[in-house]
Amino acid sequence: MAFLPNPTFLKQLEVEDETVGALEEAAEVVAAGANELRHSFYREPGAVLVRNESSRVAANVYVVNTDPGGHMDEWGSVNNEAYAPLRTAVSNAGLEFQESPKQS
Repeated sequence: MAFLPNPTFLKQLEVEDETVGALEEAAEVVAAGANELRHSFYREPGAVLVRNESSRVAANVYVVNTDPGGHMDEWGSVNNEAYAPLRTAVSNAGLEFQESPKQS
């Protein structure tokens, strides 16, 4: 009997409660780390939150910087260095950050 791969395996895995729970747990670690880093730079913690948008198609868990100037913290500017609290927190949590620029 030959092995037949399940073409919908990844889609099924994405909506499993255990997978969503693992994603949420990792996101909480990243959010806490980012808040700690932001606090150590110059601001109070609390600008980072975890949001879960689950559907029957896929579970998407986000760590979002809600500070209006958060992009400056993350990417810097001509006059300010990039502190990169989100990217650093991802790395500190033992995860891999993969950039995917916006598609126009």
